[in-house]
Amino acid sequence: MDEKKNKMDALRNNKGVTAVFVLFMLAGLIGVTVLAIDVGYIKTTRNELQNIADAGALAGAGHLGSIYLNYPVSDQSTHTFSLEEVTAVAAAVKDVAKKNRAGNEDSIAILDSDIIIGKWDSESKQVNPTLGYPNDPPDAVQVTARRSKAANSQLTTFFVKAFNAISTFTNNLSKNLGINSSDINMMDDPIDVSAHATAALTGPNKVAEGALTLPIGISEILFKEKCDDIDTIDFSPTQDSCAGWHNFFDGVNGNLLYDKMLGLIEGHEDCDICEEKNLTLGHDWLLENHEEYYTSPPFKSVTPEVSPELSVGDTLNYTGGDLGKLIPKKNSSAHLDSTYDGNEGGIIPNGVGKAPAPFPNLFDYFRYRDGDGDDSVWTTAIPVYEEEGECSNPKYGKILGFATIIVKGSEGPPITNVEANVLCKLSVIEGRGGGGTYGGLKGSIPNLVE
Repeated sequence: MDEKKNKMDALRNNKGVTAVFVLFMLAGLIGVTVLAIDVGYIKTTRNELQNIADAGALAGAGHLGSIYLNYPVSDQSTHTFSLEEVTAVAAAVKDVAKKNRAGNEDSIAILDSDIIIGKWDSESKQVNPTLGYPNDPPDAVQVTARRSKAANSQLTTFFVKAFNAISTFTNNLSKNLGINSSDINMMDDPIDVSAHATAALTGPNKVAEGALTLPIGISEILFKEKCDDIDTIDFSPTQDSCAGWHNFFDGVNGNLLYDKMLGLIEGHEDCDICEEKNLTLGHDWLLENHEEYYTSPPFKSVTPEVSPELSVGDTLNYTGGDLGKLIPKKNSSAHLDSTYDGNEGGIIPNGVGKAPAPFPNLFDYFRYRDGDGDDSVWTTAIPVYEEEGECSNPKYGKILGFATIIVKGSEGPPITNVEANVLCKLSVIEGRGGGGTYGGLKGSIPNLVE
């Protein structure tokens, strides 16, 4: 009877249970509070890592763009990057990262394996590793910034420390009170946190005022189907021309375009290399080469022109045909020959007092002032206009994008054309890209694309 009573008393004895219950509740409350702190801490650290990845990717892609500017436009798409150049791109990424902190780490190191230099694919949203010809030349840098065992140490959270400390205490107390606490498990302490970003050299969605100096455009059909084989841009026969003259936003005809083309020379004043190369500008150049025309009665004048800002989606009016006033016949007195150089004191052979021929003047003027490092050709950009089906006599066209063109000269009627190559693959110009993906023309200052 006494034995039975002792067993019942043991079952009714709940001394210490309340204390353990309170401890478990306290542990839960503390855990929830500290967990909320940790969520903010982890999110803040991840945001800091994201900022580092963004800055590193922009720095790397920016250095990539600066490397291209060291080479002539014609060589950029076939350039294979040297080990020194690749190392310099990676160094630009690392230099930015080590100046920033994430969590309690004052300087973030970026692993070589976390820097990918390659070609940005806008459809798949990924970077395909490549280092140049014969592959597509690289235009993007992807960077991963991390706090992990591999780099910068893992992130230690407040919650894990607190939870493990409380768990140890409650386990020991429970054992002393004879309570099974096998369901209380210790948690792993450090965690991995990372972020990645991609910056790419992108095409312009617009070109700045004064950036376009050649008033022609080509059809998207010509650009897509024959780009690699273009030696000349033909404007006749007009019924199947894949290119046209434009007068920017004005209506286009031979007389208006004649004035506009000479006006582009007259209005040209922004020239960084002209002082370095001791080149005269606009009005002075025209006067030097056509003094008889501009100083003899009746006195002539040219209205200064600056090309307007143009954007993807804008519509330009076009016309095809010979427009012989723009490109005189080969071997005529108004046509340039290969020996002429109006930048070294020559006189354009157009006859004393006769009107200057616009296209030969444009070519001779801008080939020295385009900054491409080759004074024998004229490197500039032109719009590519929308056209479906087959090429036709262009009347108007919406701008799809812009292409780089290397002009070598011209041939006058009866077959009027501009002798030029259109660059289908990558070419980099100084300045910011606007995120455009059409064609190979890129700006040297990158954008974040991911």
